[in-house]
Amino acid sequence: MAGQVLGTPYYMSPEQWGEIPRDGNIEIDGRADIYSLGLVFYELIAGRRCYSGATLHELRRDHITTSPKPLAEVVPGVPQAFSDAIQRATAKDRADRQSTAAQLESELKASLHSAVSTFPIAGADSLAATIAAPVNVPTNADVTAATIVENPVQTSGGSAATSPPPGAAASAPPIVQPPPSQPFIPTPAPSVAESKTIASVLTVPRAEPRVGTPTKKSKAGLIVGVAALLLLLLVGGGIAAVFFLKSRQSTSTAATGGSTTTNTASTTPHEVARYWLELDPKSGNKPARVAGLVPLASGQSFRMHFVFPEDGYLYLIGPGPDGNKPTAFLTSKSSPETGLDSNQAGSGVDLGFPGGTTNWLTLDRNPGTEYYTVIFSKTQLSSENFLNVPVNGEALSSSQRDEMNQFIAKYQTQKPSSELDESDTNAPFVRVKATNSADKPVIFDIKIQHN
Repeated sequence: MAGQVLGTPYYMSPEQWGEIPRDGNIEIDGRADIYSLGLVFYELIAGRRCYSGATLHELRRDHITTSPKPLAEVVPGVPQAFSDAIQRATAKDRADRQSTAAQLESELKASLHSAVSTFPIAGADSLAATIAAPVNVPTNADVTAATIVENPVQTSGGSAATSPPPGAAASAPPIVQPPPSQPFIPTPAPSVAESKTIASVLTVPRAEPRVGTPTKKSKAGLIVGVAALLLLLLVGGGIAAVFFLKSRQSTSTAATGGSTTTNTASTTPHEVARYWLELDPKSGNKPARVAGLVPLASGQSFRMHFVFPEDGYLYLIGPGPDGNKPTAFLTSKSSPETGLDSNQAGSGVDLGFPGGTTNWLTLDRNPGTEYYTVIFSKTQLSSENFLNVPVNGEALSSSQRDEMNQFIAKYQTQKPSSELDESDTNAPFVRVKATNSADKPVIFDIKIQHN
């Protein structure tokens, strides 16, 4: 039906919530499914939904403005490359996601292959803890991704076989047999996450009988183990297997008196900026302060405010009058239009742009969405041409836009996350967090929607 929103709110992409992507095309494509799949992976591994707002309004706000905490920080042991792939799949704008499901699959497989190569695998024994479980084990997958299921049908079937595969009992140490499974009760229209293939595979950690020198295994066993691991990835269980292997490695290191030093400074997000908008008052009223994705009126005048925790230099690229092409708003070149003497920012100092009391930025009269790229560096960036052009309202040239894209790709390996802080209702702001190292510039976008 025209005007109806289709999808499960917990997994709907921002464009399904009505947000207009940067490419300006309002048609929904396959990248919305990649977003949903990324959230499903996130939930499977983290054991909780990525977004769990109690109302549709809260869910919409989360999907549009709140970046999920990286999996590598939520679940210790998740390979960083795997976490990055999921983070990319759940990007707010579809242009930042994988273009196809095959590309997402390739990145996930590569990350797991890299992770497995760093862990010792003792043949097929390392997978012995993966056993068959009754299909009626609850999976807590009570919702599906943002897809439509029509004409639900009843499934039928008896109880599933719970005996281990031939030969498993010989290779695994004695374990206590689980109680007989209850008769299987069919449920209508099971989701993909509740299918028999996935629900019947369960990874159960087990204690090692003793710590000793592992027996030598043949190369054939190693190949079988790796192949089985990749196969488990395809059915959803390989992820847990990789984490289990890493957990075993950590346990073994502790038992032998070894120690491992992990540098968390580069992977723990820290605050790199705060910002909010000041709206031009009308008829002598006081200026209004807003933050987050608050729709503004077309033609509204406003001023941006920034606070950085360290001294540095601020650069701003925004939509220009020539068809919203990227245009320099603040660079190393001072200009009367900016109302500022320079682009230098002091630690903890409120920097308003444009400066002064009479200078404002004004949205155009046509409803739409505008994006501003904010770049903050501790040192002046003098080698990039697009950051050192005069501020005269002219759009960046094609070569300068290419230079900007290369600059962003080089330094923004992972998009910063944003958090709306409304603890003081009179002074809300957006807190930006990133994992950038000290010598890299901070890059983030400000999105302004107006109608």
